[in-house]
This record gives sequence, structure tokens and C-alpha cells, in this order.
Amino acid sequence: MICSYCGARTNPGAVVCNNCGVILRAGDSEKRLPKPTVKRGSLVRIAAIAIAAIAGAIVGKLMLPVLLNVSAAVGTAIGVAAGAALVYLVSGGKILYYSNLYRTRHAFLQSRIRNVLSSSEQKYEKLLEKDATTDARLSLAVAHLLQDEVEKSVQEFQRAQKMGAKEPLFFNNAGVALARRGSIPQSLEMFQRASSLNGHHGEPHANLAHAIVQSAEIVDEMNTERALSEVQCTIEIDGDKPLYHDWKGLILCRAKKYDMAIEEFQKSIDCPGYTKFTRADAHNNIAVALFMKSDVKGAVTEIQTALRLDPSHGRALSNHGILMLLQGNAASGLETLQSARKLDPKSAPVRNNLGYGMCRVGALNEGIREFRDGILLDPGIFEPYYNLGKIYLDADVLEVAERNLTRALQLNSQSWETLVAVGLIRMHQGQMDTAQELLSEANTISPKQPLTLGIMGICHTKLGNYKLAERLLLEASDLDEGNSELHAHLGLLYLHEDSITVAGERFAEAISIDPKVAEYHNNIGLCQISNGAYDSALNSFRKCETLHPEYTKTHYHLGYVFALQKHLDAAVKEWEQTVKVEGAFPDGHVNLGVAYYQKENYEKAATEFRRVIGLRQNRMEDFSNLALALSKQGILIRKGSRTKDDAKWKESVERHKQALEMFDRALVLEPSNVMLHSNRGLSCFFANRPEDAMKEWAIVSKLDPNYARKREKQQQSEFDDTAVTFVSLNLIERAATIKPRTADYVYQLAAGYDTDRWSLMISDDALKDIPELDRQSRQLERSLQALSL
Repeated sequence: MICSYCGARTNPGAVVCNNCGVILRAGDSEKRLPKPTVKRGSLVRIAAIAIAAIAGAIVGKLMLPVLLNVSAAVGTAIGVAAGAALVYLVSGGKILYYSNLYRTRHAFLQSRIRNVLSSSEQKYEKLLEKDATTDARLSLAVAHLLQDEVEKSVQEFQRAQKMGAKEPLFFNNAGVALARRGSIPQSLEMFQRASSLNGHHGEPHANLAHAIVQSAEIVDEMNTERALSEVQCTIEIDGDKPLYHDWKGLILCRAKKYDMAIEEFQKSIDCPGYTKFTRADAHNNIAVALFMKSDVKGAVTEIQTALRLDPSHGRALSNHGILMLLQGNAASGLETLQSARKLDPKSAPVRNNLGYGMCRVGALNEGIREFRDGILLDPGIFEPYYNLGKIYLDADVLEVAERNLTRALQLNSQSWETLVAVGLIRMHQGQMDTAQELLSEANTISPKQPLTLGIMGICHTKLGNYKLAERLLLEASDLDEGNSELHAHLGLLYLHEDSITVAGERFAEAISIDPKVAEYHNNIGLCQISNGAYDSALNSFRKCETLHPEYTKTHYHLGYVFALQKHLDAAVKEWEQTVKVEGAFPDGHVNLGVAYYQKENYEKAATEFRRVIGLRQNRMEDFSNLALALSKQGILIRKGSRTKDDAKWKESVERHKQALEMFDRALVLEPSNVMLHSNRGLSCFFANRPEDAMKEWAIVSKLDPNYARKREKQQQSEFDDTAVTFVSLNLIERAATIKPRTADYVYQLAAGYDTDRWSLMISDDALKDIPELDRQSRQLERSLQALSL
């Protein structure tokens, strides 16, 4: 099999592509993304040209007839053309000028960065060949880190540590490498050691503050004060900068002190050394705080301000796209998120948010690719891991789902969404006690979530704790009245309690909320059968069939209703479909066989009864049914015989011998069943074994004299086939299970640039400018992309 996304070969029957992670059997590739609208930049340019054309028309009409001695119409036409052309050329020239300027500057910076890093790497490798000093090893590790070669950098730091490196520079930079690899707890230890040894560098304190917030299970008062004090140490060493106030504000946001956070972001706006870019960051951060305060309108205003200051701010644009999606504007929101990725393809939150948008419109595989790219960019954020886990769990790819959700839980153990998802996996695995623990923990972290309460109720239903399950599901449905699935799960619970009428009422409620779910109609149809409302049941199953033609259980249920209504031909037609689509369902073969038997088509009946025995051997009636069908075949064949020595007679005897084998197997299961002994006796008689027949009938008289007297001579001429009946409908087994939902996908409103940066201590003068040059290069790259939006 070839993956349609990456072209990689996969194993036949594989569910997930080993190379790119997409779900090979997902139907989302057929989902159409919203059609893109005209770009904002193009709209602005068109509007400017239109305004210039109108102004030109007015000027041309008033002035050109006087100056050029032409008619007013000609003057108007010339004015329109001149005005539009002038603005078009000027705007196009401006874009071309800045494109060339940014491109040239960007190429210069990239060339300089590459040259410096390449020469430094070569220099330190040569030094290490001659004399492996810790300074050379540490500088080489930094060079790798500046080239985003995180694993190589970690390896060099490990070698340096073995060589005895113990200075603050080592602990700080090794901490940065570990943090960028996603190993936040280990990096925290490194930053703590760097800060304790440090006296005149701000980087360890800034990194320690960042790590405290990243690693804390809950950002409580103690962690908040500790992180703020580290930022303050950085300010005292390096002086006041806008970035430090942004850091303080984000720490306060994590601690849910939003008003204090906004005050810090305001200080960043007015801090000495500000630029339009730092101000754009601050306004974006204010938007994040306002959104957390549920002030969506204020958040949108701040984001728009940030984008006016810096149209290339990919993170602010990504946040704007998320707000659009949350307000129900899917097309514009997704287009905005795509534009944000174009501006800033190396930002993990931006890629995660685009994946979130893709999944919201059903393009799951596109979402998978974005989430995987986000993880590669920053392995330390939990959102893309959770989102991947949710996709795979919803697609029943449990192994891959568990791997991603486990990592998400390691990064953020306070995510109730992740705890619920892992709880669902444990339910799939039959580990109900573990599932309950995870769900209870999720409910503690975020109490009264209808989703959590509902799944806890489902879990208790499976455990047989029906009263507790009912309480939880009722509480969940009260909190989320419009959730049809909760009513459906209550209906399934009442089926377990054999409260069929109440179950039907719950399924009816679910249908009133969402009439397009086929499974609800199937389940209410089962309740209607039990209550004798056969016509209503037929209508329900037909509705289920219309909504979900591939739902295979419907045929059996329709056949069952027809059989109850004595419409045997219609029942046979439905059950013939059942055994095709549910070949491993024994009751389907039994009832089709019984229907054939009642229609005296014993050959087909025997064929179905044989298939039943191939599926199960623990039910006496299955062997008895086959024995009777074979016996009836033998009687019919014997009627075509002329003598006791012809082929028909011999074939009849053979059928009765086969029947005897089945009666014997039935008697192993129920040795004292008088009906079996009676029928076996008659089969012995037809198989030319009269002595055995008399023994069987003697056993019948001994076991149940009343039965023997009632049957008298009849048992010597007619089989007792009163037990050849349809299998009763098992409502619980035939009810459609409603798959519990996971929580929604999660997004991340991204903070401004540099706020998630880990600061290196660089001793090599040649490398000291690289972080700033890289920052400028990235800014130019975004500005260049912004010109095309």
C-alpha cells in the first residue's frame, strides 16, 4: 500500500502510515476545506485602486476638458485610467522595493550566520582533535545548539560533564539543550545549579523562571513568587527590558492573576528600549490575558493592534484565527491560521493551532501533519501530543493513541482532557478500576464536566453499578441538556436494568435532540419490539437503515419483527441479508434455519444449522434443530423410494444416521431431556435400529410418564419439533453501543516572540551575535512573507 500523503510504502492492512502518521483508512481526505477568500492585502490594494480611480474620474471630468479640450466623458475615462494605474504602479513598486530589501538583508544575515557557525564548528572540532578541553567541547555544543542540532548538543554537554565541567556556563547551556529537547525537569535542575553559582549573568535566572513555570504541576503562589523573583534578578543584572515585563506577565497569567499580568504587559509597551515589534508582542500578550478573563472582544481588539504594529506577527495572526474559529467563522478562521503558518512556519503553537483548525473542519490527516511538525519544533508542549492522541483514539488506533497521550500527560498532568482520554483507553483494555481512578482525577481537576461525569457513568454501567451510573449520567445530562449521547447512554443503562419502557423514553429524547443518529433509531426499535409496538419498530429500523445503510444489525431486527407478525417470506429475505453481513452471528443462522424449517425447506435449514454448530457447541437446541432437519430430509427422501434396497431408501437411512449423531451430541448437553430421547427413538427406527428405538422410548416413559402418555403412538410416527423455535432477541447484545466521545481538540494562544526563548551564555565572541542575528533573520523572513498576504 502506498500512502497518498507522503508516498511511502506501508504494510498491507496498516492503519497508520509509519512515515507521516496519517490514518490510511480515514475518510477525511475527501473533506473539502473552505474555499479561500481574497487575501487581505489584495483587498486593501483593490480598494486603494478603486478609490484612486474614483478620484481620478472626478479630477478628469472637472479639469481635463479645460486643459486638453476634450469631452467630459473622455476626461473622466482618462482620469479613471490614470488614477488606477498610478496607485497600482506605486503599490506594486512599494511591494517590489521592500521585497528586494528584505530578501537581500535576509540573505546577508543567513550567509553570515552560516559562515560563522560553520567556521566555529570546524575550529572547535580541530581543537578537540589536538587537545580535548572542556571549553572547546562546550563551545562546540553551543554551535550545534545554534544550528538546531539539539541531540548533538546534548551529547557534547554530556561529554563535557564527564570531563569535569562545573561552571555556570555549562549548567545553563546544558539546561537549554535539555529544555529544547523537552526534558524540562532535568533542565530545571541544571538552571538551579547555574543560578546558585552565577554572579553576574542574567541568563540562568531568566531560564530558571521559565523552567519553573513550565515544570510546575500547578503554578501556585510559591512557584509564582519564585519565578518572579528570578526575573527580577535578571532585571537587576541586565537592566530593564520590555521582554522581562512580558515574562512577568506570562508568569502571572499562568497563576491566573490576569489583571496584574496586564499591568506588566502595559509596562512592556512603555519600557525604555521598546520597538514596534516589542509593542506588538505586548499587545498580543494582553490579548492572551483578556481571553483568559473571557473578554473575547477586548482580546480581538488587542490582537488587531498588534497586527497593525507588526503585520508579520504570525503568532498574533494565529491567535486571531483561533478566536474566529471559536466565534463560528470556520472559513475565515482557517484561512487566517494558514496565513499565520506562512508567516511563521517554525512556531510550534502556530502549527498546533493550524492542526486544531484543520481538525475542526474534518481534515484530520492534515491536522496530524501539523501536530507532528509542531512536536518536532518544540517537544515540550503538550497540546499537539494530546491532539494526536485524540485523533488516533477516535479512530480506534489505541496503541498509537496511548503513546501520544502518555507523553501529553507527562508534559501536563493537570489536563483533564488527557486524563479522560487515557481513561477511555483503559476502558477499552478492560482496566475499569484504573479508568475510574483517571476519570475521578479529571473530575477533581475540572469538576462538573458533563463529558467526564458521563464517561464515569458509562464505566459504572459496565461494572454493574447501575444506581451510581444512573446518578452520574443524570447529573451530566442536567449540566448538558442538549447532549443526545447522554440520554442514549441512560437508555442503554435502563436496558441493562430491564426497564424497557424507561429506556425507550430516553432513546426518544435522544432522537428529539439529534434525529440523524441511526443508532438511536435502532435502539428505540428494540424497545418497541419488547413492548409489542411492531409497526413502530419497523418504522424505526427503516429510519436507521436510511440514515446508515451500512449498519448491518438492522436486517436481523427487521426479520425478527416480520417473524413476529407471521410474515415469514419477508423475515427470510431480511435474515438472508443478515447471514451475509453478520456471518459470525449464530442467532442469525438459527432463525433463518428455523424459518426455512417452517417453510419445509429442510435442506436449507440443515445448512444454516450446520453453520451455527460451526460457530458454537454449547446450546442443546442447535444440535436438536440440525438433527430434526436431517430427519425431516430423510422422511422426504424415503417417500421417493420404491424398495428398501434402492438409492433413495439408503440415502434416507444415511440422513437418519447423521441425525442420530446430532441427537447424541445434544444429549451430552441435556441427558434427561425427554423430547430428545423421543426424537432419537424415532430416528433410530427410521435408521433400521428398532431395538435402540424401543430403548429410547422406554427411557422417555421412565423420565416423564405424562409426556409418554400424551405422545403415545405419536412418538413412533412423528417427531416432536415444538422446540424448533426462533431465538429470542437479546436486547442488550443487539443494542447499538454509543462510543464515548473524547474532549475537544486543544489550542494554544501563543505568547509574543522571545517569551519562550531559552537564553544561552556564549563565551566565544564570534558566536555572541548569532542569537540576535537569527532573531533579525526570522523577523525579516516573516516581513517578507507578510508582503504577499
